Amino acid sequence: MSPLWLISTYFVVTIAEILISPMGLSYVSKVAPATISGLMMGGWYLAISFGSYGAGLLGKFYSQLAHHQFFLLLAALLALAALLVGLAIRRLERYSN
Repeated sequence: MSPLWLISTYFVVTIAEILISPMGLSYVSKVAPATISGLMMGGWYLAISFGSYGAGLLGKFYSQLAHHQFFLLLAALLALAALLVGLAIRRLERYSN
């Protein structure tokens, strides 16, 4: 496999993070109470660090599982995350108005 594949993948992930992070911080500052807005922004970065750590732990399974099992695991985690966001979105929309 070409090293260009790895470099281009990191490039796409980095650009995505650069584009998503300001939107997330803006939303956090909008819905958080003014007294703890800074703390909530720190929580945003803490959540990103936990997610990155979890992605690293999950990456260890790539060589231990069959490829279809690994990607089914990723799909299941995605569905779980979508369900959790779906459950929380109404509560968050209340605060954003």
